[in-house]
Amino acid sequence: MIKRLGQTGFKHLFGSSAINKILAFVSSFILVRLIPKADYGVYANADNILGLFCIFEGFGMASTWLQYGCTRKGEEKENTWSFCFYFSVFFQLFLCAAIAVTGRFANFGIEGTGKILLAMSLLPLFRFISEMQRIYLRTEMMNKQYAYVNNFSTVITVALSIGLSIFFLVKGLIIANYISSIATIIFMIALYKIKLPKINNNLKKTDKKELLKFSVVCTINNSTSSLMSLLDTFILGIVIAQSTVTASYKVASKVPTSLFFIPTCVMIYIYPYFAKNANSKKWCIKNFKKVILLFGTFNFLLALALVAFAPVVVRILFGEQYNDAVSAFRILCVNYAVQATFKMVPGQLLISQKKLGFNTFTGILSGVVNTALNLVLIPKYSSNGAAIATLLVSILVGVMNMFYISNVFKNIPVEDTE
Repeated sequence: MIKRLGQTGFKHLFGSSAINKILAFVSSFILVRLIPKADYGVYANADNILGLFCIFEGFGMASTWLQYGCTRKGEEKENTWSFCFYFSVFFQLFLCAAIAVTGRFANFGIEGTGKILLAMSLLPLFRFISEMQRIYLRTEMMNKQYAYVNNFSTVITVALSIGLSIFFLVKGLIIANYISSIATIIFMIALYKIKLPKINNNLKKTDKKELLKFSVVCTINNSTSSLMSLLDTFILGIVIAQSTVTASYKVASKVPTSLFFIPTCVMIYIYPYFAKNANSKKWCIKNFKKVILLFGTFNFLLALALVAFAPVVVRILFGEQYNDAVSAFRILCVNYAVQATFKMVPGQLLISQKKLGFNTFTGILSGVVNTALNLVLIPKYSSNGAAIATLLVSILVGVMNMFYISNVFKNIPVEDTE
């Protein structure tokens, strides 16, 4: 199994993702020391609001392109690439306009949030173009090239973020993100010939309707899933309205959030295989059990170690000024293990079976429950309440996902030979 993983590019994906996350994380704890805590809290609040807009990013076309790009070939694939790309880009332009208007005219509890949000309003466009190009590499099983692109993007982002923040603080951080996104797009065009697709209208109406239908469901699923991770900071910023508290919670979430590169990397690698073997009951059940057992063991051992050494980790990485983040840090580390194993893996693999309705249901449910828990727990326990709310919702959705996907795999009607 290890030999096969190496031959099919997993070591490049995982190695690249690990190095990139380490670099990004090193950058993040350097930045929290370079930028004053209050200023960093304002930036974190604006970035979180930007994330709330970006839950609708591309109108679900990234997930749609991944699903259909893996199963289509030749001219049909290129026509699908063109439709998914330009439909999503036009949607991104609309989204950027909405972000700019909100940043310019909305009033926020934390002063200065609007100006930063306005400055970042075009970032989603460039980031999304880069993401669609990377997905093209995934549909071609070009895992090594995908890893190299990620390396390039991370290195240039980290270098520019640190360098420009020394002189321009938050403004330098924003400028660095713009430059790195545009440079990554150019890098893929120049080195791997992942050019922007030609505009055409060659897809049949029935194909367009199928893609749009799939993307609508993906938009709902992606938005409700992403919403949970953003609601905590958003509600915390409204209820507590102190930039230092927001900064501490953002710091508490940095390590657990950074760790999500691990399940993301695993899913990037295994998803195309599950999509191609979607009709093989035996293959899906056997490999799903293998992923959950091995990956789950790794996740919970990692979380246990972080919980045990939480005070040391926070003090070394972020400084004594963030000692108030230790409790939330511990809770979010446990949440990582639960969410990465029992929520993300089955949730993503349900898409390979085109069972998007259940993800929609759990996404809406988690959003409602998380909001309610945040409103109850944050006034009582501040940032710890936000972390507890996230963990409870992850447990609920994780249990539901495991029961449902087990039933889906057992009821696959076609049994292919391996």
